[in-house]
Parts: sequence; C-alpha cells; structure tokens
Amino acid sequence: MAEDIDAIVRYLEPRVTTAMNETLSQPFTSDEITRALKQMHPLKSPGPDDMSPIFYQKYWSIVGPEVCNSVLDFLNHGFFNHLFNYTHIVLIPKCLTPSDISQFYPISLCNVIYKLTSKPLVIE
Repeated sequence: MAEDIDAIVRYLEPRVTTAMNETLSQPFTSDEITRALKQMHPLKSPGPDDMSPIFYQKYWSIVGPEVCNSVLDFLNHGFFNHLFNYTHIVLIPKCLTPSDISQFYPISLCNVIYKLTSKPLVIE
C-alpha cells in the first residue's frame, strides 16, 4: 500500500515551491508577534489571567520584549510555559431561560500569550 502511494506521489507537482518553503522555514520574528497582537480586537474577552489584548497593546513598550521572548521560544524552539495553556471553557446560553445543556454553546477563553503563539502560524 505504501509503495502504491509513493508511486503516485512521484507524479504530483509540489504545491509548495522551493521559494515558498524557504520563506515558511524562516524563524519567526518579534515583528510578526507584534503584528499578530495589533490584529487582535482590543476588548476581546479576557482569559484565565484576566488580561485582554488592550493591556498588551497599550503597554507593549514595557511587556513586549518579554512576551516576544516567550512566544518566540515556543515558535522557534518548542519551549512552552504550561501556564500559558490554561483555558476557561464557558457555557453561553442560546436563549433567555435555558433548561437543557443543548441550549448552551461553549466558548474557550484563552490567554492572550497563548493566542499569540498560534496567530503568527495562521498569518504565515
């Protein structure tokens, strides 16, 4: 079976060119983290750390270097502080007086720093 797949794959044109691969393989930069933060809505719901993007946006000159170091440690080297991974799952009612679990929908309230680890991947 694997040999059959290999035989077929040999005839497929790569969708990612060598130039695209080189670009995608570059290490992430602080500029990409900053751009990701600026793209976040400032008043999004806070995560378990009670911080919204507006805090980071307003005080980026103070907290930016440390946040960038943490996010880049993960994106470029795989080191991730498990504390950033805490997420609250909250049930939001779909109607005024819900009486059954099906009348709720769940949302995830993630830390801003956690979001900053995924957003540059999506932007790229």
